[in-house]
Amino acid sequence: MEEGKVVKKTFAFTNTGNVPLVISDSRSTCGCTVTDYPKTPIAPGESSKIKVNFNTIKKRNRQKKIVTITANTYPAETKVFVEGFVTPGEVVYE
Repeated sequence: MEEGKVVKKTFAFTNTGNVPLVISDSRSTCGCTVTDYPKTPIAPGESSKIKVNFNTIKKRNRQKKIVTITANTYPAETKVFVEGFVTPGEVVYE
């Protein structure tokens, strides 16, 4: 991807448990990566999505962003990754 772009990734999942799935948090260690997750419980058998946006401004070369999802699961935390290579672009910083 070229520097300056916002990379959007959607992680789809299905609740395979026997109780409603409640996601209490979804976060990254970097402010360049923002998540949007379902705020209401997901019933057993239902599907939903977690959206991740990675802003590549001032990010170059190999990038690997970790998103930690906290829910009423065992284990309580699950990690997903956004990974890629950012090539320098014509970005004007203000």
